Amino acid sequence: MADVPVQSGTYSIGEVAKITGTTVKTVRYYDQIGLVKPVTHTEGGHRLYTTEEIWRLELILTLRYLSFGIEDIRKIISGEIPVSTALDWQIEALSTQQHMISNMISILQRAKESDHGEESLRHIRQLVESVHISTEERKKFILNKIQESMFIDQFPPDWHESLVQSVIGVLPKEGKLTSGQSAAWTELEEMLNSAEFHQEFRESMGVFIKVVNQYLIDAEKWTNKMFDSFERLSVAIQNRESPDSQAVQEVVDDYVAEFADMLQAPVTPELLRLFIGVARISGTNRVRRFWELRSIVNPDMRFLIHTKNLMYQGIQWKIAQLEAGETR
Repeated sequence: MADVPVQSGTYSIGEVAKITGTTVKTVRYYDQIGLVKPVTHTEGGHRLYTTEEIWRLELILTLRYLSFGIEDIRKIISGEIPVSTALDWQIEALSTQQHMISNMISILQRAKESDHGEESLRHIRQLVESVHISTEERKKFILNKIQESMFIDQFPPDWHESLVQSVIGVLPKEGKLTSGQSAAWTELEEMLNSAEFHQEFRESMGVFIKVVNQYLIDAEKWTNKMFDSFERLSVAIQNRESPDSQAVQEVVDDYVAEFADMLQAPVTPELLRLFIGVARISGTNRVRRFWELRSIVNPDMRFLIHTKNLMYQGIQWKIAQLEAGETR
């Protein structure tokens, strides 16, 4: 194709592809999906770009190299997701994927080192089964295991439905899983086969069960307040608010005030520590990892783990203030 005359300060699609080390087809694709639009067109309809669009394309190519999905990239560029949050998510996903690959390598190495052909085939079969096990079977396995650990039958009847729904929230949406989701799914299965995890998870539920039964906390009221608080904290995260900011502390004050009213108790450091246990916003390393894996398997739950962390940090700041005899 003949060279296309371009305006001063602009670049043709071919020049952009050459500068960024990609192809014309790729540049055209990002235009079609609305991520990198040309600043203008020539009279003949050829795309023209400026250095700003080139920088944007280079950023997108870098994020794609780091395995970010198109929708995540779109949210990062628009500012809907803070860069720091997006990086945390990707670190989690890649760490989980690394864990899965390590398991596969381990099985293959054991198969290779086996002295007997049938033994090698058995190890290889284990690997194949772990990869190709049906989604429905995995869902059933995980649902049953989590429900066992949550002691749902020990809660008042009005709590059962919301607890079951919280378990279902662990499951991925319909459709093909990404490599990161598949790896997280596998790690969840391994975790739920661990007696140590079940013990720690049950202990994390212990305070919750005791308080719900002792003070007859209303399930709908509690759940609505929880989601309202986390939704407000999601906005705070997008605005890069710190734990001691007014926005975060207002959420903490509202949520804790509701809790204190349910217990008919004053807001003290002791009550705040009890609240941390009841709201399940902290826990052992294994329990925290469980919540992280849940947010990877079901991306809709991603903000939940980050809002929980911000809530926890905000309450710790509030405790320090109260213990120092200060008021906000």
